[in-house]
Amino acid sequence: MLTEPQSPTPADPLTSTVEELRRENAALRKEVAALRERLRELGEALAESTTHAGRYKALYDALPVSVYVFDKDGIIVGVNPFHLKTMGRGKTSVDDYVGKAAAARPSLVAAGMSDSVRVILGGERFEALDVHFPELSGGGEAWCDVRGVPLISNGELVGGIVMSMDVTAYHLAKEELKRHVRRLEQTLGGFIPICASCKKVREQSGSWTQIEKYVAARTEAEFSHTLCPDCARQLFPEIHEGT
Repeated sequence: MLTEPQSPTPADPLTSTVEELRRENAALRKEVAALRERLRELGEALAESTTHAGRYKALYDALPVSVYVFDKDGIIVGVNPFHLKTMGRGKTSVDDYVGKAAAARPSLVAAGMSDSVRVILGGERFEALDVHFPELSGGGEAWCDVRGVPLISNGELVGGIVMSMDVTAYHLAKEELKRHVRRLEQTLGGFIPICASCKKVREQSGSWTQIEKYVAARTEAEFSHTLCPDCARQLFPEIHEGT
């Protein structure tokens, strides 16, 4: 006698992937939030320490974020080692920056951030999150949180600092989660034209496809075949006679 196998229903792999990405995204969000607060604190400390040369230099060199400093005319006077390593990808040197107009830096221009220098030189603080830098100084792209503070000495503006924290990993994780959520929402969504007799599905091209193939092409589901009791009785009446 043919019987329908009993097996647990496996979890949808796509749903599991989305849930896993959501957990990872939440963890990254907490980490980035902590880093953003740290960046704010570092900016405050760096701005305040400029009047103490030794403390300023130590903090400037050790900061785990990209930093460049410009004078009151917007001319770059220094970049920290971390900036050369990350934004410069290890392919640039201090000489590639010093003496150049900060607002004209190709990476800032490409990211639409030139005005941030003018804001800082106007004596105001500046902050922008998840900024896309399509052309880094050392090549490639990145997403960064950017913060700028004016440098004040004896009550006068003497320059500014721009700090950039790389949040590319967090940005890409968010985008991957969005893609999977969209895919999950679109999976077999809307009206599906299916034959009332053979159950084939009509594709957008006009061709007809077995429903198993149609579903498998759009999800990570796999099919196994058996017979339901009604079909088993219809196909094998001699076996199911009296049942």
